Amino acid sequence: MTLTGAISDSELFRKVKKGKELPHPTANAFDSLLWMSAYAALENPNPRDKELLTAALYFGREIGRLRENIEKFLVEPFTRESGTRLLCAVANQQFLVLEQKGRSANRRQARSGAPGHSEVVGQTLIRSTGGQNLTADDHVTQIVDTLPHWLHHLWSMPSDRSVSPPKDPFGNAMAGLTLASVERALRDLWHTVLWEGRTLTRQDGTLLLSPRDRKLPEQWLKWHLREYSLVTWETTMHTAAMMVAGKKSIPVTPVLDRTVLAIRRLNGKKREFVIGRTNGKHSAQARHVNERDMLERVYTGLFLDDVLPKIEGASLTCRDLCRAWWIISDLAGVMMEEVRGRKLDDPKVLDATAFTVTVQELELVLSTALSTTPDHARKLIELFTCDPENTTTLFKESVWFRPLLPAQRDRLHIVIAPLLVGSPIRRIEWWLEMGGISDQGKINGRGKPFERHVRTTLASALSGNPLIKQHLIHPHGLKRVGTSEEIDLLIRIGRTIIVGEVKCFLAPVEPNDHYNYLNALDEAAGQAHKKLTWTKSNLPAVLKTLGVSDTSASDWNILPVVVLNQGTGFGLDIDGIAVTDLHFLELLLGNSEYQGATRFEFGRMVGSPVRLYGSQQELERNMGAILKDPPPLRRYEGQIGWNKEPFPSSDDRPFVIEMPRLVGTPIDQTELNALMESLPQASHLGVQQCA
Repeated sequence: MTLTGAISDSELFRKVKKGKELPHPTANAFDSLLWMSAYAALENPNPRDKELLTAALYFGREIGRLRENIEKFLVEPFTRESGTRLLCAVANQQFLVLEQKGRSANRRQARSGAPGHSEVVGQTLIRSTGGQNLTADDHVTQIVDTLPHWLHHLWSMPSDRSVSPPKDPFGNAMAGLTLASVERALRDLWHTVLWEGRTLTRQDGTLLLSPRDRKLPEQWLKWHLREYSLVTWETTMHTAAMMVAGKKSIPVTPVLDRTVLAIRRLNGKKREFVIGRTNGKHSAQARHVNERDMLERVYTGLFLDDVLPKIEGASLTCRDLCRAWWIISDLAGVMMEEVRGRKLDDPKVLDATAFTVTVQELELVLSTALSTTPDHARKLIELFTCDPENTTTLFKESVWFRPLLPAQRDRLHIVIAPLLVGSPIRRIEWWLEMGGISDQGKINGRGKPFERHVRTTLASALSGNPLIKQHLIHPHGLKRVGTSEEIDLLIRIGRTIIVGEVKCFLAPVEPNDHYNYLNALDEAAGQAHKKLTWTKSNLPAVLKTLGVSDTSASDWNILPVVVLNQGTGFGLDIDGIAVTDLHFLELLLGNSEYQGATRFEFGRMVGSPVRLYGSQQELERNMGAILKDPPPLRRYEGQIGWNKEPFPSSDDRPFVIEMPRLVGTPIDQTELNALMESLPQASHLGVQQCA
C-alpha cells in the first residue's frame, strides 16, 4: 500500500484527477447531475467514492450560492482601479491588525510567567471575526490567498467601466474580502477532501469535516513545526542574544549598503523617499540579515548566485532579487508607519493604506539603493508585478511572489504581507523555477548540485567526528553502467554501508502538493529499495569501490535511506526505507549529541544535551532506528491536540472543521523541569536546538 493508496482507491477520484471527466465543484462547469450519474454508473462503488460524491455536492452547492452574491460586493461597486486600490488597502489594514493582535498575545504570554517557546509563539491562536481560531500565519495566508479571487472578478469587467463610488467603501470592502475569503476557503476544503482524504459527515445535526485517520495530519503538523524552528533559527538566536545581553536590540552588519529609511514631505505635501546608508541598528536590517543567513545555510544557498537564464534583458541572480525585495519591503515599512493605528473610515487613510507608488518612484528607489541603471530597476519591478489578466499565473503565484498590484497612470499598489512574512525559501524556489533552474526541464536543474553538496557536507561531518574512526564516502556516487544501479550516496562507516537516494524536492503547500509529494516519496523509496537489492547482489564490487580490500566477508549491514533537501517526510519508514533530510543526517554523522531545550535569560544560557550515541559501534547498531524515530520529532509526542473550528454555511447550519494544533510545549518534560529548576526566578525563552 502506498502512502496515498486510500486516497487513490476511487473511480470518481480517477475521473477527476486523470480523465477530468468530472468538473471540480469549484468550477463554473460543475454539474451535480453529472456527478450523481457518474456515481450511479459505478459497478462497485466503495466508501471513498461516496465520500467524494457527498463532498462534491455540498461544496458545489455552497460555492454556487456564494457566487450569486459575489457580483454585488466584489464587482458592481467598483472599477478595476478603485477595486484594486480598496482590496490592497483592506489587506494591508488587516495585516496591521493581525500584527497588533500577535504582539498583544505575546505580551499576555510573557506576563503569565510561563516559559516562552519559539514554536509555541509561532502557533499562538488568534480569533477571527468568523469565530475561527487560527495562527497569525494562517490568517495572513488566508488574506493573501484571497486576493487573486477578488482580482479575478475585478478583471472580468471592462477596463473602461465607470460606476459611482460606494457610500461605504470600507464596509463594501470588508464584505467583499469576506466573500472572496470564503470562496477561497471552500476551494481549499474541497481539495482537502479530494487530495488528503478528509470526509464530510453529520454528527448530531452538525456537519463535520475531519480526516479519516488523524495520524498523517498530525505528522504534517510536526514536519511544519520542525521546519519552522529550522528556518527561524537565526531570528530566534538573535532574540536570545538580546535576552542574554539585556538589550532591546543588537546591531548587525547590514546586507544592504543603502535602503529606504524614511519619508520626507516637501512643503507638507509632496512625498520623497529618503534613501540613505544603513547602520545595522534597525529591526528590519536585522530581519534581512537573519533571512540571508538562513537562505545561505539551507539548500537554497547553493543557488543564490546562479544567473537565472530565463530572465531576458538582465543578468539576475536570486541574491539580486532578494536585495531588491528587501529594499521594497523597507519602502513599504516606512509607508506602514504613516498609517499604523489609523482607521480606514477616512478616505485619505484608505488611499494611504493601499501603499500606492509610481513606477518612477520605485525605479528611482531601486536604482539609487542598488547603484544600478533605471532599466535594470524597471526589470526588477516587472518581475514583482502581478498580472491579473493571466489567470493561470494569478492563481498559481497568488500575490506571494508578485506583491505589486497594477493601477492606472503608471502606478502600483504594494501588498505588504508577502514582503514581511512570506516564506523566503518558497520565494527562492519560485524564482529558480521561473528563472529556468528547474529539474522539470532536465537542464540547469537543482538535483545534481544538491547531490554533490550532500556528499561533500557529509564527508566533512564524518571527518570532524572523533568517535567515527572508519569511514569513507564515495566522492561521485556510482553511475549506471549496463544493468547496474545509479547510487547517489554511498557511505561506509565501519561495517555499515549507507545506500542513499538523494532528492531535492519543492516543499509542498497545497493539498494537491501533499498528494504529489507523498507519491514522490513512495517513488524515491522504491528507487532506494532497488539500489539496496543491487548492492546486496554486487557487494564485493561495492566494497572494492569503498576501499575495502577483503571483499569476501558477509557480515555487512546495508542501510538504505532517502535523503531530502528539507524536512517534509522526515522520519518516515516506507517499506523499510528510512526517510531523512540532510540537516539531520549531517548532525547525526558529525555529532554524538546535540543541544536540546535551551533557556535564555539575562547573562545566562542553560541547555540540555540530547545523546545520540556513545561510540561508532553504537551508531552502527542504532542508526536505522534513529533515522526512523528521530529525537527531534519526539518532542511533539503528546503535544498535538485537535480543535473544532466553525465555518459559515449558506443555510446557517453548524459546520465545523477538525484541525490539529500544538497544545503543549514541545520539550521533553524532564528537560523542561530541569531547566525551570536551574533558574526558577527568571522569565525565559525555551528553544529547540536546530535539529
